[in-house]
Amino acid sequence: MKRNIKNEALKITGGQFKSWYRTLTSEDLKEYHYLLSNSRDQKKPFLKRPLVKLVFSLSIILSAIPSIYQDLTYGHDGTWTHYGMIAVGGLYLVESILWIMDVWDDR
Repeated sequence: MKRNIKNEALKITGGQFKSWYRTLTSEDLKEYHYLLSNSRDQKKPFLKRPLVKLVFSLSIILSAIPSIYQDLTYGHDGTWTHYGMIAVGGLYLVESILWIMDVWDDR
């Protein structure tokens, strides 16, 4: 009769493990190691971590703000004919926000 390694392993407490582990055959050991490798939490990839996404999001969104501020404050070549540049900065900000929303979407 085949042993149910998963149920046996879950019932073991502290000092019993060593003696239980010695009773396993080579096939049981393979099954036990396979069970261990598949039951562990897999590490999240670097770019899927929330902190990395947050830093990326802030850097993208904040990079659009200086160009908008500069257009509002200084104008373009000393004149106030820079409203097109303000629109470009605003569109860049909207594009950045949409990009960030796509990055945070974990489908």
